[in-house]
Amino acid sequence: MADDNLTPEALNVPTLKSVFDSAYLETKLDSDGDLMVRDGIWCFVLPTQSKERIQLMVLFGVKDGASRMSRLELTNRINARFAAVRASINDRGSLVLDYYVPVQGGIPRRTVVHATKFFLGASVGAIRECDTEDIIK
Repeated sequence: MADDNLTPEALNVPTLKSVFDSAYLETKLDSDGDLMVRDGIWCFVLPTQSKERIQLMVLFGVKDGASRMSRLELTNRINARFAAVRASINDRGSLVLDYYVPVQGGIPRRTVVHATKFFLGASVGAIRECDTEDIIK
């Protein structure tokens, strides 16, 4: 069915919100109008500028006493062990996990939901397995 596919032309926050609302996932818009979706933990669901991909992103706070080296070692462990997420440290020192879902050519809406649920599960697993120094808040 053609309208089951999400295409770059239809990729925007209201459409994405309706996709996740239809899947009975909790959604909200932050103060900047960015879509957030929750399945255990919250993630941002952001159409890229080109509208060819959807960025899924989770931010984790890091304990105040955690050194920059500890933060970077955590990102390296995650990047070495988990192909489904990319880890980095942002300018504020928080841990960022993200993943991109391609939309170019069209993608079934249910696949976007499944990819998001998988990403959130992988993010929790990455923290559970790789935060050996217990630096995540």
